[in-house]
Amino acid sequence: MGRSERRPAPRAMSRESWQTLPTTRYSPQPRAGFRIEGKEALRAFLTNLWQNYPTRQNLIKQVTYRVFQEGNVVVRNAYNDQTYIDKNGGMSRLMQRNSQTWVKTGGRWLLVDQHNSGMPGTP
Repeated sequence: MGRSERRPAPRAMSRESWQTLPTTRYSPQPRAGFRIEGKEALRAFLTNLWQNYPTRQNLIKQVTYRVFQEGNVVVRNAYNDQTYIDKNGGMSRLMQRNSQTWVKTGGRWLLVDQHNSGMPGTP
């Protein structure tokens, strides 16, 4: 593209659009949104994901760690290229940016926050 030509802006997807993508079929509750709170909700989400997508691959790229509070807080950022194959052999691909915040408390590392955002141009 020449300097004077403009590329089209990426189209934002609504929540409803995201929920119709094949990669979101593993949502633990229909139209529940994207928030998973508590151990039981996370367990249900992962159980459903693994049952519906027995073959999964995750390629993690450009991982960075930032350390704070005298080594007791770590923020991790990465890009994920995920491929899911369902029980019928259908393939879904999802590319995301991922952030995690880990806090060391009582000698244990706890994941206190995680955020995933879909990347523009995901196939």
